[in-house]
Amino acid sequence: MVYIVDKQGQIVYKALWTDHAEIESVLDNLVMAEEMAARGVRVRPSYTEKLSYVAGYGPGCVRRS
Repeated sequence: MVYIVDKQGQIVYKALWTDHAEIESVLDNLVMAEEMAARGVRVRPSYTEKLSYVAGYGPGCVRRS
């Protein structure tokens, strides 16, 4: 499970599978929100839910610690 947490400790991203482009987008959005809020622009969260598909997943792809 992948989590991204903002500076206030709120989970802003949670996924079962790591998608590097999606993580980059979430981090960019957090930076944008922080910059806009610092300029006095009203910023509020918007909840998004998405189902993504992954291919090639199998027992050999799982790393156990």
